[in-house]
Amino acid sequence: MALPVEIDPCPIVDVVTELRFDVSVPDAVGIGMSYQKLTQRFPKVIPLQVAPISEQLRQLNPALIYQPHFRFEADDFIALLGPKLFAVGVNGRYPGWPATSKGFSEVMSLFTSANIINLLHRFSLKYVNFFPGNVLPELELVLAIRGDQVPGELHSRLH
Repeated sequence: MALPVEIDPCPIVDVVTELRFDVSVPDAVGIGMSYQKLTQRFPKVIPLQVAPISEQLRQLNPALIYQPHFRFEADDFIALLGPKLFAVGVNGRYPGWPATSKGFSEVMSLFTSANIINLLHRFSLKYVNFFPGNVLPELELVLAIRGDQVPGELHSRLH
């Protein structure tokens, strides 16, 4: 059975791509260089409230190290920027993969042109879908390791 190209109504409510990285310049310089590039594409910039925590504590906590400091908005996309994070998401309804891919590539190229990334730790692409009702009975889930299906039930036994 061929996979559908489009589902109506579209269940995709959010799509975001994210980079987590170390910078080749001091954090504040990296934010400044990226900020300058991003304002070429995003007319609205919103500073985000950053918790008043020392940089030493922030570096020790993964929940804090990748927090954005600025939100950039345009009609079609939203970007988040922090000292070690850059993310781009769709603003509004999901326009389909061709438009999303083109926009993500454009914005990522703009960001990477600041040349601040020293080491990339993570690249992710996340889709959030919402289906009304319980879709679990309609799904088929197979657990496999390296292409080999895991047989039987997986559970722990207490003796």
